[in-house]
Amino acid sequence: MCGQRLQPTPEQAEKPQSAVQARHFSNLEPRGQAHQSPRLQSAIQALQGDWGDDIGLQIQIVGCEAFFSDGTGPWSFEWQGSEEDGAPVLRGATLVGTVQAPMWRFPTGVERHWARMKAAGAEDGAWARHFLSFKAQRLHLRHQLREAFEAVDYDRIAMLKASEEEPPSSPGLTDHQRALLHNGRWILPGVCFRHRKFGYAGVVIGHDATCTYPPAWRAHWVPGRPDAEAQPYYHCIVDERDRPGRQSRYVAQENMEVDDLVFPVKSRLADELLLRCSAIGCYLPGNLLSARLQQQEVMGSSFGF
Repeated sequence: MCGQRLQPTPEQAEKPQSAVQARHFSNLEPRGQAHQSPRLQSAIQALQGDWGDDIGLQIQIVGCEAFFSDGTGPWSFEWQGSEEDGAPVLRGATLVGTVQAPMWRFPTGVERHWARMKAAGAEDGAWARHFLSFKAQRLHLRHQLREAFEAVDYDRIAMLKASEEEPPSSPGLTDHQRALLHNGRWILPGVCFRHRKFGYAGVVIGHDATCTYPPAWRAHWVPGRPDAEAQPYYHCIVDERDRPGRQSRYVAQENMEVDDLVFPVKSRLADELLLRCSAIGCYLPGNLLSARLQQQEVMGSSFGF
């Protein structure tokens, strides 16, 4: 029942609750404080389902109870404070974030962030296919542009540059998805950029239509969940002058600013995977990277290298 902690049986204390085990509790009728607090009922309803936190725990909310993969639970929700100014409490922590991107604060000040097990937009296969096809077409234009420069074919250079400026064909996409394509049209494998928040320079080597990293990473690094998960993310190599060593980053499109002045970056890894093309002021993927990008487009999978 909500508002009280139910003591786990020995079996529940020994191992995490699976989805099948947890369904036993799905028909429990919320009572106690949950029944008395419409805001708590609303919060519990919004939190239903599977979550992961920023230290790797998995959480399942079923009915008015929570099951954690550390073997504890079921835990019941409580309401702390008045109906107007209070907040849900779970396992001793108070919800101080939103129900879309929960952040729970313990009395010690420790905070735990949750993210859905499946990122927003992850199941939109049509968007992923359109995104990968669009990037492949843009990258093909870059290859053609390099060839035109090498052939000193100025008419063809002008034609290709005009093609780069054309808006993307986007039948079946939402206005938001069209905007994502348009805003990220210059962000391609081989393009250099600067991070809008942290200022480091880097070069793109791969892309995903939405964030594909696990919930522990998203809970820690994607504060604008769930909307911030449903944008393109890019696999990048960091300029060693800004971050020593062979460092890579997974960067949201909204945090990237294309910067041709960054080219060329200082990175042995970039030199291994990319070809310098000074004529067009960027890199192009080498053979190994090109093969992986083509495989990704055919399979419709996330980028992995």
